[in-house]
Amino acid sequence: MSVSKSSILSAALLLGCGGLVACGSPAGYLGAEPTLSGQIQGWSRGSDFVLQANVLAGTTLMAVATAPIDAMGNFSITLPGAATLTPYLTPQHVDASQPIPGCSGSNVQISPQDFSTLALQLKAVSGTTKLSVTHGSKTPNVVNVGYIYSDVALTETGSVSCMFSTTTIQETIDIHFGVGWNREWSSTGTTITVSSGPLPDGVVWTAQ
Repeated sequence: MSVSKSSILSAALLLGCGGLVACGSPAGYLGAEPTLSGQIQGWSRGSDFVLQANVLAGTTLMAVATAPIDAMGNFSITLPGAATLTPYLTPQHVDASQPIPGCSGSNVQISPQDFSTLALQLKAVSGTTKLSVTHGSKTPNVVNVGYIYSDVALTETGSVSCMFSTTTIQETIDIHFGVGWNREWSSTGTTITVSSGPLPDGVVWTAQ
């Protein structure tokens, strides 16, 4: 269910919290039209770049917001809400009782099973030059952070075990999303965590 490459689950399993009123705002819930602010580590490309927020519509990457990047790599970009994003949403259905081939689930709970999501992709753009802007860490552990728009409040918890060649990968899932934009993170290795909880230490913004 993670958007990161480390996840062994399908991108269709991007899930979260079972209702903001009932459970309070999840830790990774950002709001309907949140503003992301940060500083790109090691930025040395001046102030000619803009930060472009994109979502994947079918096979086409669509720009939905832009904001300047200053000479120190600082940015502040407001993500759009339902009015802009709804045309790009594709309804999905996930049946947690049907495990991924080669994998087995252990008490995986998904609610609801019908939803629509979009994953954010950020790029630093200047003319024909485009750099991927990502949020994560390399040390002490590899962590990938993703930003997901959901059209309903969603939750997925549990674990899944998959065999790749001779290696068993164990993934623990604890995702709680609200309606709007949400943040999730995933670790890598043979024991993977996918969570919408507080970010681990050492997470930074980078561009390459």
